[in-house]
Amino acid sequence: MPRITSALNQNFSAIAPLTRGIARTVLAAGLLVTAYAGSLRADTLASACTKTYLPQTLENTQPINLGQLKQQLYFYACSGVYDSDVAKVLADAQAYMEKRAGAVSKPALVLDIDETSLSNLPQELANDFGYIPDAKCEHLPQGPCGFNDWVNSARAKAIPGTLALFKAAKAHNVSVFLHHRALRRRKATRCNDKESTGRRI
Repeated sequence: MPRITSALNQNFSAIAPLTRGIARTVLAAGLLVTAYAGSLRADTLASACTKTYLPQTLENTQPINLGQLKQQLYFYACSGVYDSDVAKVLADAQAYMEKRAGAVSKPALVLDIDETSLSNLPQELANDFGYIPDAKCEHLPQGPCGFNDWVNSARAKAIPGTLALFKAAKAHNVSVFLHHRALRRRKATRCNDKESTGRRI
């Protein structure tokens, strides 16, 4: 795959428009994949969890407590339900991409990085779903784990369904573009890509 920078400089006069449904599908996965992976190293998202959580029933007759919401998030992320939902959404995205790829002259797919291509769940769990930008991230699975240090450590794992979508796109000659992380994080993101997919962009 050509480098993102050179790909972005090319004049694509007829990039296939992604419908609202496919854009929502890819972004809804909520989760960097770039080049074809010789060896797949993606795990389930729930493998980041260090304990089991009970399902939560929320009482809607009164304001919901933040702690209850967090317990519901923990159960969703760690029970395998999140993995199943993400896998289904990405399988639908792949089916749509494969159907449309041959119908346009220059098909393209745009993937977000965080929570679409790479999972930051270990960092999020360590912070109890809080956002901590600048702390060190040295004691996972315990926190705190600052987001910037987490990104620079290049430890995020590829989301399996997105990796499959990426590989299918390349097999169908669909150009893939990655979006979102700030320029200052590009080096770490490329390194993370190599660790997650087996090849550097």
